[in-house]
This record gives sequence, structure tokens and C-alpha cells, in this order.
Amino acid sequence: QIYHGGANSYIRDQGTGDLVIQGGANIIFEKTGGEDMLTMANDGSVVIKYNGVDRIETTTAGIDVTGTVTADGLTVDGTTGVTISGAYPTMFFGETDTTDLNTRLRTTGGSLNISTVNDAYTGGINRFNLDHSTGDISFYEDTGTTAKFFWDASAESLGIGTSSPVAILHVASADATVAHFQHTDGVNSNIRISDTSDSFYLVSRDGIGSIGGVNSSSGSNLNIDLTS
Repeated sequence: QIYHGGANSYIRDQGTGDLVIQGGANIIFEKTGGEDMLTMANDGSVVIKYNGVDRIETTTAGIDVTGTVTADGLTVDGTTGVTISGAYPTMFFGETDTTDLNTRLRTTGGSLNISTVNDAYTGGINRFNLDHSTGDISFYEDTGTTAKFFWDASAESLGIGTSSPVAILHVASADATVAHFQHTDGVNSNIRISDTSDSFYLVSRDGIGSIGGVNSSSGSNLNIDLTS
């Protein structure tokens, strides 16, 4: 039946079976004035439009979405995975129970970058960077300005406090104590490597006090102390 109910017009199937609409060519749903809302091509795509603009189109491989997809969840099945392509493919992880503590995962300039972004998903504080061309890996200090933990892939060297390691392990620090190796039981000896303006110290400690060490001052010989 096709009829008008006083307020709306209806197409109603009151028989058994399905309601089948057939067309020899394309089937097009239009609004008054001729603007397409839904087009179904014969042996081709189905296109859903928003205000005359294509938004969802079926293809031989699946669907093509133009715009932003908002969903309550996403399940990807199969072996092809998810591909995000563009000049700088980006993915945001927005955490709703915090303020300005969101994650941006992006590839740009041939590097994979992880940053902290605000709730507007702008700005960005560098946390991690992987250079695909060199294999170098950088971890940044709290402000995201300087790489303080750096792996030089070609030189197979690790820099702590420097992004230009000159040895397999290069530790750079403005603090007096450069390294501290501690046994967690609090009884066995620990080793601390320290430096001042004119002296270098390698001290062994027992968790209570110094039990010996090696020191060298500017202009003097190397001293070994096993009793201090």
C-alpha cells in the first residue's frame, strides 16, 4: 500500500514475504529538490550521503568512510590488521578520568613518536622517538625537550644524559654522583662513582658508611683506601 496518513506518507507491505524494490539501473533515494540521500548502483557501490556529501561507500574490499568514525568499541578480525595512512598518521588515546594527560601516537618525518597531549589533543610533550631510517631510539626528560636516554643503533652505543655517546656506554651528568650500584638487602656492599671539580671517587659502601675506595685528585697520584 502507498497512502498518506494525514501527517505522513507510507509505503507498507501487508502481504507475506519481503518487500522488494527493483531497478534496472541505479536505485536512488532523493529529498525534495533532487539532492541524493542514498544511491545504490547496479552491481556496484552503495553510497550513504550527509547533506549531499558522500560519507559511507561500499567497495569491493569493504567500506570507505569519509570523515570521522565515532564508536563505542572496535573489533578487528582477520590477518590484514589496521592501516592508517597519510602524511603524518596519528592516533590519540584520550583518558577521561584525568586532565591533559592523553597520549598521541604519530609517525612523522620517518619517525615514530609518542607524546603527552592536552584534552584538546594539541601541543605535545615528547616522551619517545624511534627514527626508522637509523634505528636510533630516544627517551626524553620530563619537559620533552632533550633526549636523556639515547640508543645509537649504528654505533651500538647507549647514552644516558647525552644523545651523542662516544663509547658503548656513555653516562653524562652534572651531579657529583654519576652512578650508584646498590644491593637491595642493605647489607652487602654498594658501589658509587662520584666526581667533584678536581677529584674522582670510586667508593664501596656497606649500607652504613664507606668501607673503602679509590680516589684521584688533580695533580696527584691514585689513592686506594681500604679502611675509611
